Amino acid sequence: MVSFLKKKLNSRIRLFAKCLIISLIFFTGCPYGDPGPFPNITTIGLGRIPFEVLTQNVPANSDAYITLAADNSVLIDRYYNNNFPIPVGTYPVGIALWQAGHRLYVINNAGLSVSVLSISPVLNGSQVIASISDPAFHNMGDAVVTPDGRYLYVVTNTNALSIISTTTNTVLQTFTDPSFS
Repeated sequence: MVSFLKKKLNSRIRLFAKCLIISLIFFTGCPYGDPGPFPNITTIGLGRIPFEVLTQNVPANSDAYITLAADNSVLIDRYYNNNFPIPVGTYPVGIALWQAGHRLYVINNAGLSVSVLSISPVLNGSQVIASISDPAFHNMGDAVVTPDGRYLYVVTNTNALSIISTTTNTVLQTFTDPSFS
């Protein structure tokens, strides 16, 4: 019985923590209970269907990048509530950031593409600089940039992995494995 209660409590704490994190970005309330004494919660005005959130892990920069799937855009939120939406491809669902190169890669699931954004220190200076398309991009899941920034790995829900050169913004190779289904 004690084990069951610990699991239930841990589950409740994890739910509360997730809700608190989401509340810090999107909402003013938490359906899992009072978030406690956190007076600095900031509400950010968003578009329709916020899908993924990514923040920079740099003390001097408090940017948040949020995909707005139904609005076909990425919202850059700088210093809490200074928003700038950037139009990207159709139904953006994933984000990968290469901080050193000031590049943001946006996975456009319905657009079968990856938008490449140049991230500027000036909020409205960020813009789409390239779009990478490939037939293998059907039903994309997520992406990650290698630590050296040379490659972007894109995975799909159709058992494919594409490797993209971030220098040329081209697909170098796609691997598929039907045995994963």
